[in-house]
Amino acid sequence: LTDGSNENPELAKRLKPELIAVLRRCFEPDPNERWSSLKEVADALIGIYEHESGGRYPRATPAVVVRGEQSPRDDTWDVEQLVKDILAAVGREADVSALDAAASSKGIAVGKIRLMGIALKWLEQPEDDDVLAWLLLRTRCLRAKASFYFDVNDIHGCDQCLNEAISGLSGNTNLCSHVEVLRALASTHLDHSLYFHDAHVAERALEPARKATHIIREHIRQINSCDVWWMDFLACAVNAEANAVSNTEDAHAALSLYDEVIRIREALPAGA
Repeated sequence: LTDGSNENPELAKRLKPELIAVLRRCFEPDPNERWSSLKEVADALIGIYEHESGGRYPRATPAVVVRGEQSPRDDTWDVEQLVKDILAAVGREADVSALDAAASSKGIAVGKIRLMGIALKWLEQPEDDDVLAWLLLRTRCLRAKASFYFDVNDIHGCDQCLNEAISGLSGNTNLCSHVEVLRALASTHLDHSLYFHDAHVAERALEPARKATHIIREHIRQINSCDVWWMDFLACAVNAEANAVSNTEDAHAALSLYDEVIRIREALPAGA
């Protein structure tokens, strides 16, 4: 596919010219002539599919952003800021060695995992009466640690961290209905689904996606109001669910719900 002399005539007969063009561009000698991102490749391939099939591509684009939350697909956990928050929570703001460790471990997943392990030991018990703040901070650490495990392809370590976070959030009966806890719980389930999806463990991605969707829908139902943030969040969860289902009927059902959520979301006034 890289030049005319090396093309396989039999293969070329079976492939659409548009598909060959997409593939050839992936291997352009000049980097500036290649696709700038995988999203561009995906968009081009989906366009070919929809043109040839005459219908919409049945799989949703994986959700990557939940406003106000760290995205499991986007390694943007600010380790240094997270450690600062932890030190403040445990009354150790002067512990600069931890900040030095955070700075030196940036970009090194193993170092970040170790650092989060130290932080979680500090956060084994709340230091004061603000159990909510402690619980949310501990959850942030576990979710960050899970993302670092994922960076080194340790899906088991990732799974353990997220299960521990979910157990902590679900097990606190006094706070389990608090809006911030519900948000953190749904976000953690969504992390779980997307990590399994990216690790090609599709059979384990569906249940956490459905749990995230259920939590968000129940919250919206209870407050009896459509909030832009929660509708965006619901769209992400339903999107993840659509990517995790294994049969066409369930995929179409999830996509129909996704379309309905987007329709409601777009109808909301700005700032709702």
